[in-house]
Amino acid sequence: MKKFIPAAFVLIASMAALGAEVPDSLNEILPEGTTPQLLQRQAVLEWATVVDECNVMYDVEGNVVRISVKGAAPGVDAELFRDLRRWPELQTLHVRHQRPTRESLSLLVQLPKFEGLCLMNIGEDPETGKRSLEQGFAAELFPLAPRLRNLDLVHTFGYRLNQPPFDQWPEFPALERLVLEGGGAKNLELFAKTPALRVLGLHRTSLTAEDFARFPELLPNLKVLMIKPRRELDPSFLVPLTQMPHLETLAFHHWTPEKLGGWEGLQVLVNMPQLKRIVFGGSQGGDRSSLEQLLEARPDLEIISGNYGPPVTGSDGRLLYSPRDVDAWTLPEG
Repeated sequence: MKKFIPAAFVLIASMAALGAEVPDSLNEILPEGTTPQLLQRQAVLEWATVVDECNVMYDVEGNVVRISVKGAAPGVDAELFRDLRRWPELQTLHVRHQRPTRESLSLLVQLPKFEGLCLMNIGEDPETGKRSLEQGFAAELFPLAPRLRNLDLVHTFGYRLNQPPFDQWPEFPALERLVLEGGGAKNLELFAKTPALRVLGLHRTSLTAEDFARFPELLPNLKVLMIKPRRELDPSFLVPLTQMPHLETLAFHHWTPEKLGGWEGLQVLVNMPQLKRIVFGGSQGGDRSSLEQLLEARPDLEIISGNYGPPVTGSDGRLLYSPRDVDAWTLPEG
């Protein structure tokens, strides 16, 4: 896997100087003139040999700061997850098609700079065959609550089976990006504990229009709202969103303008001056004439197909990316 890297970075094509064969799965992003810390890179190679894709970013001192793995071949097991302790500067971790144990997740607490976790497409439980984590797994993340900045739980169709209910979760004062799979009104209990949230993704959500009416109260700083409804959603849910002063981006996944009520539903956005863009990703065809009407009424509004628009800046000025957004890692300001 090879990606374009700006001039400030170089993509390592060969690490023969370190005496190790580089698996085809490995893509490393390293500041120019920097050599990876040997023990840390040994752990990287161990992970890269058992997954389909392994993307790693180092800092100027050669420490691993971000890692993303995808595909189980055969995958990162509990023993290999203990390698997390060999990356003391790790900030973000994305694991897809893996099944970290409770012990694995508890190791993240030992990393003083860790702030972003993405668990996606969880591997099967060998005993039950379900794609879920161990009972009570989320409790291992609770000690991270004061500093966790990103939490991404998407395409984890069974994870809710074994997580503590949201009324048992702590406050997450630093959380600025959250993506959840499924769920309905109970999610509001978590939103009440995330006052700094700027980006919210709701994948296959069962929230109703009545639930969305709570958003202005619960999520006063929200800038990006990404939605894929699980079932039909009354277009009236858009009305309370007009009361959110910082909401700049509305993104819909596999949800067409027709499902938002066409022009009758969308025209409420005309009187939402803070809105800068509306996104329709993964949805093709259908009657899109309502978008022409929307553009006529709001020529300043950007309508995007296929992506979620520009990245969002966090409260500290750093760009707020998902841990799985490897392309974004190559940007100098990121």
